[in-house]
Amino acid sequence: MRSLIFCLFAAAWLTAVVAPASGAEIRDATPEELLRVGTSIILEGKIEAGDYDKLLKLIDVNCGYEFKGMPACADGIYLASPGGDVIEAMKIGRLVRKLRLETRVPSDLPPRYRQKAEAILKDPKSNFMCASACFFVFVAGINREGGEGGIYPPILGIHRPYFSDVELKRLSGNQVIASSGQMRTLVRDYLKEMGVLAKYADLMFSTPKEQVRFLNDEDFESDFEGYIPELRDWLEAKCNSLTDIEKSVEKVIEGKKRHREVLTESEERMNRMLSEKHIQQGECHAKVLSKLREDAWRQFHGH
Repeated sequence: MRSLIFCLFAAAWLTAVVAPASGAEIRDATPEELLRVGTSIILEGKIEAGDYDKLLKLIDVNCGYEFKGMPACADGIYLASPGGDVIEAMKIGRLVRKLRLETRVPSDLPPRYRQKAEAILKDPKSNFMCASACFFVFVAGINREGGEGGIYPPILGIHRPYFSDVELKRLSGNQVIASSGQMRTLVRDYLKEMGVLAKYADLMFSTPKEQVRFLNDEDFESDFEGYIPELRDWLEAKCNSLTDIEKSVEKVIEGKKRHREVLTESEERMNRMLSEKHIQQGECHAKVLSKLREDAWRQFHGH
C-alpha cells in the first residue's frame, strides 16, 4: 500500500495551469539575468520527474570548473513555476538545502518593471509565480527572497495537494482516505524539516484545490524572507562588525529615512560610514557562503 501511495504522490500535485510535458527548463542565468534575478540558475515551468537529475547535472557542471583552485558552485535558483510533482519538488528541495543554495521567486512588480522581468521567461503568463509544488523548493533555500531585487512582495502561493481524476478512478474509497492521510504526514514532516511554521501546512490543506492562496507581504517578511535563523546567527558572528552603539544609531537613521526626515550633518556622516561597513559585510557574506557551498558540494559527492 505504501508503494502505491508514493507512486500516486508523484502524479498528484497538479495545477490549473497546463505546462509542457517535458518538465521544467533548468538553465544557467545569463549575466544580464543574474543581475535581475540574483541567482545563477533559473528553473521555469512545471516540475516533473527527472528535474532533480537535470538540476544536479547542471550544478555539477558548474562546480566542476575551478577558479583559483576552488569550485565555482552555483549560488541559488530563481523559481518560476506554477507547480507540478510534489515528490520531485521535495527531492529538489532537499538537494537545495544540502548544497546550501538560495531561492528566489518572482515579485508582484508594477507594470513598467514587470514587463522586463517577464522577458527572461519563455512562458511568463503561466510561470511568473512560484505556486503549489514550487513552494516546497522555495522553502528549502538557506536564503529566501523575492526576485528582482526583493523590494516588491513575492508571488508565492499554496493550495491543497490533490489526486487527478484519472488516479481517483483507480482507487477505492479506503485507498483515497489512506493516501490522503499519508500525504498530510509527508507534507507536514517536510515543512518541519525545512523549519516552516506548522500553520502553513494547515493553510495549505484548508485551501481548495481550485484556488491558490498567495502569501501576503507581512507573512513573507516575518516567516520566510532572508537567511534561515540558524545560518543568520552564524553570518552575524562571522561578518557583522557593527558595534552596539552603531546598531542603535542605524535604527534611528533608518527610522528617519522611512519618515523622510532630514538627517543632521553628523547623521549623514554616520550613514556613509555605515554604508561602507555594510558593503564590507556583504563581501564577507559572499566569501563565507561561497566556501559553505563548495564544502557542501564536496561532501555531497564524498570528496
